[in-house]
Amino acid sequence: MNQINLNAVASSVQMFNSPNYPNDYDNNLDCVWIITAPYGCRVKVTFTDFSTEFNADYVLVKDGGSATSTVVAFLFGRYTVQIMLTSTGTQMWIQFHSNGGVTFPGFKANYKAICPTTPPPTPAPEPTPAPPTGKS
Repeated sequence: MNQINLNAVASSVQMFNSPNYPNDYDNNLDCVWIITAPYGCRVKVTFTDFSTEFNADYVLVKDGGSATSTVVAFLFGRYTVQIMLTSTGTQMWIQFHSNGGVTFPGFKANYKAICPTTPPPTPAPEPTPAPPTGKS
């Protein structure tokens, strides 16, 4: 199984795709992408184009960095809308599988890190001077 490690950053959207995209992928492929975001961030993946053999070739997406992570999507066939998925932690595991039958263009996707934004701290109020007491 071919595995590619990708690093997501919040400052830019990056892309990945099935082999040979936009041309048809080959038969009998098993490819894995592990996308990692910085600590405290999550991974957002958007499939912008998707076309595989119905019920045979697929993309399996898991919430975590390994094959044993929780499945969040099992995609196959043709989608005419974008598919957006966001991890709950810092990693997402994505597998593309093709069998020995018909081939299609596959998929094109983008990914980025989603990081929490912390508002700047509110400045402390200026102390109010005490009123004069009249004593010297």
